[in-house]
Amino acid sequence: MNFVDLGKTLLDQKAEVDEITLNDNTFKLSPTQKEFINNFKDRFCLYSGGYGCVDGKTKIYDADNKKEIPIEVLYKKKKAIKVLSIKNGRIVKSQATIPVKYLKAPLYKLKTDKREIIATAKHRFLTENGFKKLSDLSVGEQLLEVSPSLLQSNSESYQSILSSNVFHLFEKGLSFLSYCRSLFRLCDEQLPYPTTKIREIQYYKTDNYYDIHVFGTHNYLAEGLFHHNSGKSLALYIKLILFVKCFPGNKVVLGRKTLQDIERAILPDLFDLMPRTWYKHRVKDAVINIHNGSQIIMFGLDSLQQGSMADIKKAQQKLKSINIGAFFIDQLEEIEYEVFNTLDTRMRRLVPVRQGNMTTNPANFWAYDWFKANPRINTKLYEGSMLDNKDNLPDDYIEAQLQKDERFVRRYVYGEWTPDILTDKAVFAPEFIRKFELKKKTPKMEENCEIYEEPKHQYYQMGVDPSEGIVDPSSISVVSEQGKKVAKFNGKTTIPGLIEKVRFLYYKYRKSLIIPEANASGAALIEGIKDLKVYRRKQFEYRTKIETEKLGFKTSHQSKQALIAHFIDLLRQGFCDIQDDKTIQEMKTFIWSDEARQQGAGAQRGFHDDDIMSTMLAYWNLSPKRVDILKAKRSKEYNKREFQYI
Repeated sequence: MNFVDLGKTLLDQKAEVDEITLNDNTFKLSPTQKEFINNFKDRFCLYSGGYGCVDGKTKIYDADNKKEIPIEVLYKKKKAIKVLSIKNGRIVKSQATIPVKYLKAPLYKLKTDKREIIATAKHRFLTENGFKKLSDLSVGEQLLEVSPSLLQSNSESYQSILSSNVFHLFEKGLSFLSYCRSLFRLCDEQLPYPTTKIREIQYYKTDNYYDIHVFGTHNYLAEGLFHHNSGKSLALYIKLILFVKCFPGNKVVLGRKTLQDIERAILPDLFDLMPRTWYKHRVKDAVINIHNGSQIIMFGLDSLQQGSMADIKKAQQKLKSINIGAFFIDQLEEIEYEVFNTLDTRMRRLVPVRQGNMTTNPANFWAYDWFKANPRINTKLYEGSMLDNKDNLPDDYIEAQLQKDERFVRRYVYGEWTPDILTDKAVFAPEFIRKFELKKKTPKMEENCEIYEEPKHQYYQMGVDPSEGIVDPSSISVVSEQGKKVAKFNGKTTIPGLIEKVRFLYYKYRKSLIIPEANASGAALIEGIKDLKVYRRKQFEYRTKIETEKLGFKTSHQSKQALIAHFIDLLRQGFCDIQDDKTIQEMKTFIWSDEARQQGAGAQRGFHDDDIMSTMLAYWNLSPKRVDILKAKRSKEYNKREFQYI
């Protein structure tokens, strides 16, 4: 294959790749894979494919030790085993990687005649008609199965194992030799392997899930059934190869959350697609040099979004020292927008096409707005849904899928990617969010602050969620005694800059009571505003047995629950009036969490919760009852002043 000529035809759109042979393996592309790989026009291409993994209790068959091991045990022990796979109609040993653990997602239980498997809806099983996603399976379908007695055999030849077992099953009616010949040939007309019928498919739980990558075959035996582990990632790797082979001298970044993730989950599959003569892997430098002068630079993108300011700046400087022609990110949902934007600014290399290509699991994060809700110019989103293949599916099958629960139908039948159906642990009920969305308003800007209502003769409270500003923005929210959010500030700024914004809004809104979060950044903020009216909390010192007062709202697991409960109570009473879009959007992705750092609740990965936190702080201790008290107090003060005047 002449890759340079292929690159020219792809750029001119005179030809398309619908199948490709790499390292003696021929891949026939699905319609979505084909569209993604052949797009050399848009600046950004995102392939959303969904989860394809299993529950931690799923037992993977260890081909060397001839026993089944739960995938979560392999993950904890960091153990890479050899598995059984199907290749060209034969069962063979294949090397697998150490399993990878992912964030929580909906899991479904599939019951057969003899077994139960728990997996994500996008996980693929081997059927009579090839590998199919769990979401595309229906009750009554047949899955290919390998019996436990086969797995317990001590024979080293898996062909002999299968032959001997099958001989006993079919000794009447079939000759041993003819069956063995058919056994290792995947035939459209006759199924060579034993099968088991699907009895039930139902939602099971939302939990962490695991995946395992298998070199070459991309499938493995677990719980007696064959599972597949490739899809959108394969399309990403093929397109990466085209970019470095079709355009000699190109430089591309291959990114994932950590460098270890790339080495463990990407490189085995990528190297399986490329002949060894094409490249040289410089492990120490984390680069792959292609024989035609192109280079793949591997980058752990977490270094650009986690750690100290000094570490982040160091990683940014490293990236700024190179000019690239393209970047490829696997699992974009783990990457912050700022990292994506930084990579975009580095696409300056003089090559025929510059493009960012990415894969994602459908999740609530910034790319939903960027590619789906409000798609930017020169972006293209590729989504897979069940109806993409409706011409090849029977009508009764589609009808059966439509009878499943609403979340399943919207997400997998119609292929919807929306925040409200992806989060089943949302803190705030959708009816509250819908109410606020009808009231959204464009604010007036004053000193970079959003003003929704000018000050009145009322009492105001100000919530502040402070941050150092290089990774997360700081947020200020001002709320009136009537429950209306009247002003806000949101932006990345220094603590001195944040102090100036607090002082501006403090004096504008009648010396509001300031309720800052007393975190690490909050201590510096409080020091700069302690001469203003700042919320005081009571704190009992167990050592001295003395109750003291401290400035600011100290967030702990317990106090955060109280903050959320108070805000939800106000929502139910209809007290809150919120008109700014960003806070409303953050309410959609603010979820209950068991991560220690989120103290019970926080933003879903890839999102922020600074606005919703400052908003809840601003509403702290406010209530309709307190409003009545404030009004009565003002009325007495007014009468007193009037009497003194007379």
